[in-house]
Amino acid sequence: MQIAQLRAFVAALDENGFGAAAHVLGRTQSAISHAVAALEQELGAAVLRRSRDGVRATPLGEQILPRARAVLRQVEGIEEDARALRGMNRGRLRIAAFPTACQLLPTYIAALRRTCPGIEVVLWEGTDQEVERWIEEHLVDVGVRATLDTPGADELLLATDEMVAVVDPQHPLAAEPTVRLSDLTDDPMLVSDGGCEPLVDQLHADAGISLRIDQRVREMSTLLAMVREGLGVTVVPELSVEEGRGVVAIPLRPRARRHLTLVCATDPPTGPVLALRDLLRAEEHEAERPNASCV
Repeated sequence: MQIAQLRAFVAALDENGFGAAAHVLGRTQSAISHAVAALEQELGAAVLRRSRDGVRATPLGEQILPRARAVLRQVEGIEEDARALRGMNRGRLRIAAFPTACQLLPTYIAALRRTCPGIEVVLWEGTDQEVERWIEEHLVDVGVRATLDTPGADELLLATDEMVAVVDPQHPLAAEPTVRLSDLTDDPMLVSDGGCEPLVDQLHADAGISLRIDQRVREMSTLLAMVREGLGVTVVPELSVEEGRGVVAIPLRPRARRHLTLVCATDPPTGPVLALRDLLRAEEHEAERPNASCV
């Protein structure tokens, strides 16, 4: 039995729903559902029942609820003692990230604020080059890096997504299930320096193709607007392409995955950095368990 399972069970009852519980705990609704399902599997019976009015406890759920609350109170007390001892409860945490990574951070920032309200989080948003400079010059405490290489066991993984080619709906390749980088060489190549350009450069180098950039912009919204108007094509992470943009995202062949990892810029890590690291490792541990959902 896992603490995360009890947290999901109690939160679903307190918030009267899996979606609301996910918001409070800083998780996905799927992760909450899987945690409760895993708890029920271990206990051999249902603890929650869905209804039109929300979520209700089963007889077993009602019986174990007081014990679950007591366990969570004890665990929270232990965590509070440990954070206080390591100086993790207070201070400033400066996080540097490029725009395509910044959209993932609010969930973690909100979760950190709930567990460590004494920590002030400051988000620095910049280009790839700016983020690297801030990390190297120790102007921030942690930074997000994007890589096509599989992260090492000691690296903290924020998220993984696919690199995709993006074309306008009228483009000859728009109906293709996959495309190669070589298929795009006849079109003007547009890139953004907000989390994409180094990856695009590496993809072309690995494919033995010379990258010729016709236009470089900062904002992803500008880049996609240019593609939508038929001014060129681009290659970006799929998280950057929102539905309704009027463009077509096509998976690359061979497949290319982007990994977003968190890099510590301070040595030794500060208390707030350790608090964020512990939060991410707890998320990774839960995601790796059977029936758990990835971030």
